[in-house]
Amino acid sequence: AEWDHVARWIAVWVGVASNIAITALIARIESIPDPEQQTLFAMIFVTQLLGGRRSGGSAVRQAFKTPEHLKSLYWLMHEYIRREDDIDRAGKGVYSPELRDDAQDARDYLFKLLNQIPGKESFLALMEIAETHPNEESRQWIMFQAKTKAEQEGDIETWSPVQVKDFND
Repeated sequence: AEWDHVARWIAVWVGVASNIAITALIARIESIPDPEQQTLFAMIFVTQLLGGRRSGGSAVRQAFKTPEHLKSLYWLMHEYIRREDDIDRAGKGVYSPELRDDAQDARDYLFKLLNQIPGKESFLALMEIAETHPNEESRQWIMFQAKTKAEQEGDIETWSPVQVKDFND
């Protein structure tokens, strides 16, 4: 496709110099006048960045794997690779994955990567996504993931029965 080279180059760039490259990625996508071509560019980019079902992992560097960059990429990919346009393959028999399938997986993997990063910064990024996500069902699921993350990462030791009694008193 006509976008392959540019999308691949920007994916490599995002892997090395994320701040400036993500800004350039946004400008490049916005410069494409046709919404279908914007989606195509985003799909090629994200599969080059993260790999796909057939290609395995990506060969790009990992500088983008910070809460702030992953949050930005998550929102950007949701804007151009819309969930309502996803292909639902569940229970539909054997199929041959296409670019759209790989792009959907890669888009969703951005959230998984963000959720795997320990610490307050990733928790706050998840909370921001949960509070601003346009889909109510997604908001609730993401909020649950953020709260689960906070519980798992808390430095709270189990209380003894005496401590519980003292707290109660």
